[in-house]
Amino acid sequence: MLSLVISIDKKEIEEERNQLIEANARNTKMLIEKEDQILDSLKNSNPDEILDRDDIINQLASTKAESTNIKEAQIKAKEREEQIMQERLKYMEVAISSSVLFFCVLDLENINYM
Repeated sequence: MLSLVISIDKKEIEEERNQLIEANARNTKMLIEKEDQILDSLKNSNPDEILDRDDIINQLASTKAESTNIKEAQIKAKEREEQIMQERLKYMEVAISSSVLFFCVLDLENINYM
């Protein structure tokens, strides 16, 4: 109900929150894919030649840089999400009242009208 109330009153905040959630999921998925690529490269290479293979070393370096960027972005997103949550809490009372009203109206059909 809280999301519904906010999407009516401050649609941009709810949209930004949804975008942050999607970006966080994409970033997490990207990190997992990069980790899997590195593990696959390490698994398929000869243990004695790992340090001699420039492609693996370059892949590790680029993954480290991307990982750092993603983690910084996630920290910023978490801070923004906390700000949005504080804004959402302002609407909590309205959401609770709306929920109570909804269930009261829903229970009206149980009343015998005769």
